[in-house]
Amino acid sequence: MTKAYSVKQIREVWINAYLNGETDWLAYLEAPSFFVKRNAELISKADQLAYLERSRAKFPNKRAGDVQGNSRCDA
Repeated sequence: MTKAYSVKQIREVWINAYLNGETDWLAYLEAPSFFVKRNAELISKADQLAYLERSRAKFPNKRAGDVQGNSRCDA
């Protein structure tokens, strides 16, 4: 049996996975053509996952996606 999830639920799971550097969830949730737009820069799925992996390796006790006060998240 397949349960249907709302876009809002998927969005919340994605944001949580992104902020916590859970690359396995991100890889599962994101389509191959997925990208993140940070300011004017487009970041591909592969680049995003690689960045999170590097951040997690460098700073194992911090959240990989810590957002600074001047960052903006458009959803």
